[in-house]
Amino acid sequence: MKVLLLLLGLLAITGCARNVVVQEKAKSGSARPLDVVGREGKGTIYMQSIVTGCVIQRVFHIQVANAVGTAFAVDVDGRQYLITAKHLASQIPYPGKIGIYHEGVWKHIDVSLTGHADGDDVSVLACNLRLAPDLPLRVTTKDMVYGQEVFFLGFPLGLISNVGPINRDFPLPIIKRATLASQIEINGKKVELLDGINNPGFSGGPVVCVPPGYALNDFQVIGVISGYQIQFEKTVLNGKETEILAPMNSGLIICTPIWTAVELIKRNSNGFPLRKP
Repeated sequence: MKVLLLLLGLLAITGCARNVVVQEKAKSGSARPLDVVGREGKGTIYMQSIVTGCVIQRVFHIQVANAVGTAFAVDVDGRQYLITAKHLASQIPYPGKIGIYHEGVWKHIDVSLTGHADGDDVSVLACNLRLAPDLPLRVTTKDMVYGQEVFFLGFPLGLISNVGPINRDFPLPIIKRATLASQIEINGKKVELLDGINNPGFSGGPVVCVPPGYALNDFQVIGVISGYQIQFEKTVLNGKETEILAPMNSGLIICTPIWTAVELIKRNSNGFPLRKP
């Protein structure tokens, strides 16, 4: 009901709510369209997914040696794991420690290695404590659709948003939007390509989506941010183009499918055990 009132309020602001009557609500599990009737005739309003706490509260700012990046927690078969980029996790001597940004400072926790992906930029770690609360987040690429909207989260460019107890004294990750542009092979490995702008610091962050036909808050994690496709452009000196090439961000994000991490977990199920009430 609250969503409906908000929707009608937004329609009123835009001058489109004259004599609007909701004809048919979206069914549970398919909450995207609302059919409406107004003076101008019938129409369909499409709602938009908003990233919720089930994703946000699983994303962490991490420090490994002198590098910083992003990691996120997933629950698989009753155990919790931390997933990040291998180019970060490969710097850790195992068993070892990583820094987690909490309450405005870096706190170090013990981690063990679950596995490094062979040829993919993904690692899975097991922590000595539970990091994420019991909020549902599916870990699968099932039902994702080519061309659909996705989101990725992380801590780029050293930007920190401290919001106190709202996020359990962890910083809020930055959320960016992209499009699932393609699935291709690079160096013999399948990767997901996103149309969006990745920045340093997003490495290891989750890519999430709500597949078409699912409830708007029914997110699943489909991939892990690795980097971006580089393109080379000629540089300009004193207003003139030179033959010197510089690497540029092409706007295509490279991410590893989440099933790569799940395979590592299935081989070595050493995550932190979750106790069910």
